[in-house]
Amino acid sequence: MEKGKINLLKEQIFFSDDFQKKWKIYLETFGEELDGLFGGDYDKKIRLSVGLEHLLNSRLNDAYHEIRHFERACVTETDKQMIDRLLKHCYNEEAMAQAKVGDWVKKSNGGYCRIIKRTSEYAIIKEGFDHELTYVKRSERADFFKVTLTDLKTYQFPDCGELSRIKAFFSEYPEEEKSFLKQTEKLLSFREAIIKAGFQEAKYDFRQFNFYRNTTENTAFVLNFKDFGEYIGVTYGFTSISEEDFFKNHGEYDYDIKLRFAVVIRDKSDEESAASAIKNIFDLYCNISKEDILVVKKEKQKEFLQRITEKLKPLGFKKKGTKWIKALERDFCLEFYAQKSQWSDQYYFNVSVYHPEIVYPLCYGTRLIADGKDIFDWQLISNETFNNLLNTVIESILLPIINTPLVDLGRKDEIWAGCACGRDKCQSCWVKK
Repeated sequence: MEKGKINLLKEQIFFSDDFQKKWKIYLETFGEELDGLFGGDYDKKIRLSVGLEHLLNSRLNDAYHEIRHFERACVTETDKQMIDRLLKHCYNEEAMAQAKVGDWVKKSNGGYCRIIKRTSEYAIIKEGFDHELTYVKRSERADFFKVTLTDLKTYQFPDCGELSRIKAFFSEYPEEEKSFLKQTEKLLSFREAIIKAGFQEAKYDFRQFNFYRNTTENTAFVLNFKDFGEYIGVTYGFTSISEEDFFKNHGEYDYDIKLRFAVVIRDKSDEESAASAIKNIFDLYCNISKEDILVVKKEKQKEFLQRITEKLKPLGFKKKGTKWIKALERDFCLEFYAQKSQWSDQYYFNVSVYHPEIVYPLCYGTRLIADGKDIFDWQLISNETFNNLLNTVIESILLPIINTPLVDLGRKDEIWAGCACGRDKCQSCWVKK
């Protein structure tokens, strides 16, 4: 659609009765000058209304993140002044100035966090409960306590009811409060030591302690810390830098570190062995180029896939890319597939049965799940864990399929219930009809 037509449509929406009712409330609340913001660009005004609505409902953090995007869109000084004024409405600085270590604070779009350190410039907060006031370690959405470096300006204090629920939970489960606080001081001491060692700290978004140290112009050594309550997990290694500003601000996700390793720290002994392991990797690759990092990673990946081959080859499977295929009767195939995620450097593992003339829909297909997870970091999973996973798959899924005639296999509900074609595609369908 042409730009002129789009703006005409937006203008019609802007002057509709429903939108004008909202806009009138915005003008009464934030000032009549709001009407002149962005002139006749009704698209920007409509998009800005999302942030204004958040402000009206005291969702300060949501409002801040919506409105700040318009700073770059300001053409005139008047527009800039108006956006600055709206952003100040998002700040809760006067109240947050009174916040102290031990207090609970909340984000409108996030969880409930306890302040564990406070300076004149920032606070370090630790999330204990999600936005539904579910304890993080019991939530399906988290398995570690998120730690954030922040200035608190868009945070708020929980109300009395919310605080009562937090206190009631820890009163009922005192061991959980011990777990929540257990690693805090150790994590803070690690942070100080790492910064003294010449590392930089990424500032935003990931809500965990991310540190990096440039090793060449396009590479960096990364240290990411997570507090799991009973222990501290460290993911570390070398990565290539594509966008330097983004990297400095946001760090690197664990699974995006190109050459990555992990250690667990539970006590002083673990701390010493972890420091040694991290130093050894740093010394080994500190001068490695971006291109060489990828070469080493490729070799590691090849070794990982070879472990699958070693397990499946004795059963008659043949490797084709990242698929291992075994012929069954009537030309059907049994397949083990290491499926690379399109979003990260991790793998899903799938088992399926199909006819090569059809391939899809599958007669039978399942995704492997272990410890509640269906996606696996191939660089961080231990040999023992991965071997146990493969052995379980072989014993519980692959061998029963291999050793059972298709006609009998098709009588098993757990097999034919997964038939994706309704048992209509194969002329001699092996599944019970």
